[in-house]
Amino acid sequence: MATPGGGTTNHLLSELMQSTLGLNWITVHYKGNAPASTDLLAGHVHFNYVKLQLHEGGLQECLPLFEQVTEVPIVIDHMARVDMALGPACPTARLMLQLLARGNWWVMLSNGHKLSRLGAPWDDAVEMAKAFIEAAPARMVWASDWPHPLSSSPVPNDADLLELLYRYAPDKQVLQNILVDNPARVFGVDR
Repeated sequence: MATPGGGTTNHLLSELMQSTLGLNWITVHYKGNAPASTDLLAGHVHFNYVKLQLHEGGLQECLPLFEQVTEVPIVIDHMARVDMALGPACPTARLMLQLLARGNWWVMLSNGHKLSRLGAPWDDAVEMAKAFIEAAPARMVWASDWPHPLSSSPVPNDADLLELLYRYAPDKQVLQNILVDNPARVFGVDR
């Protein structure tokens, strides 16, 4: 999120929203609104997306803040923290699938192993990830969550998490999209 500077109302509101709603995004401070807007419109700022890290049920809570946002990509981390026991029938999953239809909402396919109610080999996470990928394959990105700073259980083997991604998306072109093309697009990386 671009702000006109540290300590400004926009910056403080951004911090309040993050702490109150349990959200997380990158804040870039400028010296005023004009340079922030100019850089964003000129493509000099490649942070022109919002990344939300939500708690379970947090998508429903924060939706009113972002419902009218249509031009900025909104990346939802940790597979929207859906209740994997309910799978695609989970209210959060149904809402995320509706939001994916809008065109500017994205899902980060991360922490499926933590969200799984079944444990390894995480079949419930595979079912959910496949539903998201089917809904919007061009708006999926992946992360291992390395170095797993908030793990309350033993740190997972990242090779196992990569194998889990291969189960989410066994097609080579879909993997190329998730690992290379989609992140380059949403994060503004020229290749």
